[in-house]
Amino acid sequence: MSSTVGNDRAGNGGVRFRRHGEGDLAVVFLHGFPDDRHTWDALIPVLTTPGVERVMIGLTGSTDRTAATGPPDHGRFAADVGSVVDALGKRFVVVGRRLGATVAERVAGERPGRAAGLVLVHPPGERSVRFEGPTLVVHDDDAFAGHLDDFLTDVRPSDRRPPSETASPQGWREAFATRSPDAFAMAFAADVVLEASALTRPVEGRDRVKSVMGAASAVYESLAFTRQTVDGPRTYLEWEATAFGGTRLEGVTILTEDEQGLIVRAAIHHRPLGALLRFSAALRDRLDGVVGPEHFHQG
Repeated sequence: MSSTVGNDRAGNGGVRFRRHGEGDLAVVFLHGFPDDRHTWDALIPVLTTPGVERVMIGLTGSTDRTAATGPPDHGRFAADVGSVVDALGKRFVVVGRRLGATVAERVAGERPGRAAGLVLVHPPGERSVRFEGPTLVVHDDDAFAGHLDDFLTDVRPSDRRPPSETASPQGWREAFATRSPDAFAMAFAADVVLEASALTRPVEGRDRVKSVMGAASAVYESLAFTRQTVDGPRTYLEWEATAFGGTRLEGVTILTEDEQGLIVRAAIHHRPLGALLRFSAALRDRLDGVVGPEHFHQG
């Protein structure tokens, strides 16, 4: 197993972290207090899941980073950890112990498209930021390594999984998280077709559909995917959102993929009707000159 030490500059003191192994999935470990990143040293060698990289981070104020300046609060911790996770550039599972569990949930919740899972070890009190993906909660240290290996095996990307479980739904969530038209385009086939209750007729083609989805994601003030079901080439996503100063919307999205795992058809259904009509009007205004007004509800 390889072992390297890296530094990612975040804030005045830098973020200290150690990397072990290689893989297409990063497992990021966050300690509690008064511990430091070395609290995981005994665990790392006994983990057996292949194809994962282990990353241990020292939080601000720990013995690794006593020189770091700035407030040692949850926002600072999450920003520091997020800078490392983003620099890794791969899907990740974040493991947090005690206070680190609170930080872990925040980091995962802010990156729903790349967070493959969340592990909370002796989490303190109530969970504050709900992460909708796979979650393991541990209150007993006995056999923790075995439980963690089982969890990582379940969430690790595998060539045996069909594209519908690893490609387009993940890209769809990530695009909403970044609100980027280009991120949507990466998930689409060139001839993708978008149908929606907010539209009076379909929108066709990657460039036009990515523009609509980029505009739509910017209207939402919050968006949470609550359930997912896969049936062959189709993925069904239930979601809840707010817009227009807290107006609640709910709906179902159906994504249909081709053999390469790219989305060829997306059907988005909003409710209730009043919020739907307001949403359609907002899209019409944002897409003026890009998509014709005849595609949207009038009045």
